[in-house]
Amino acid sequence: ASGADDTLLARVLGEVDSLSRLGNAAVDRLSPEVLLLCAEAAVKLGRCEEGDSYLQAYLSAKPAANQFLARGYYCAAQVAASRAAGLKAEALVAATVAALEIAQRGLELARTNPNYRFLVYNGSVHIYNIGRVLLRPGRRRHLVGPLKVVVAALAEAEEKDAAWRLQLATQLAYAHDDKGEADAAV
Repeated sequence: ASGADDTLLARVLGEVDSLSRLGNAAVDRLSPEVLLLCAEAAVKLGRCEEGDSYLQAYLSAKPAANQFLARGYYCAAQVAASRAAGLKAEALVAATVAALEIAQRGLELARTNPNYRFLVYNGSVHIYNIGRVLLRPGRRRHLVGPLKVVVAALAEAEEKDAAWRLQLATQLAYAHDDKGEADAAV
C-alpha cells in the first residue's frame, strides 16, 4: 500500500477508536464486518495488537460462517504469526504451527462455498507467508499438513495460477522429503 493508503487507514482506525471511547453503545452500533475491516486494516499497518482488539470484538458478535469469518481467521492467523516474531527454535515452530492452524480454519471455511474461491487463493497466500519461517531444512516437515490442505484446496477451486500451484506443490515435496517421506515427495 502507498503512504497515502496507510494514512487513510490510520485515520479510519482513529475514527473508530474515537467511537469506542464514547462507550460500548457506540461500538455496538457498528456492524461486525466493520470491526473485521478495522482489524484487517490495523494488521496491514503492522498494528497487530490493535488489530487483535478489533478482531476479538468482531468474534464476540458470534459472526455467521461466511466469507467474513474466513477473513477473520486469516487475520487472527496473521496476529498469531506476528507474536511468533523473535522466537527461536521450538518456540518459533510451535507458534508458527499454531498460526497455520488458525489460517487453515479460514481455508476450510472458504472451501465450503464455490463463491469463496478467491478466499481459497488468499488463504494459500496467508498460509505460505506465515509458514515461510519454516521453509528450511529440518523445519519444512512441519508444513506437510498445511501445504497438503492448500494444494488440495487450490485444485478443488480450479485455481488458474499454475505457477503458484507448482510453487506450493514443490514446497510440499520438500516438506515430505524433510519428514523422511520420500515416496510422498514424488
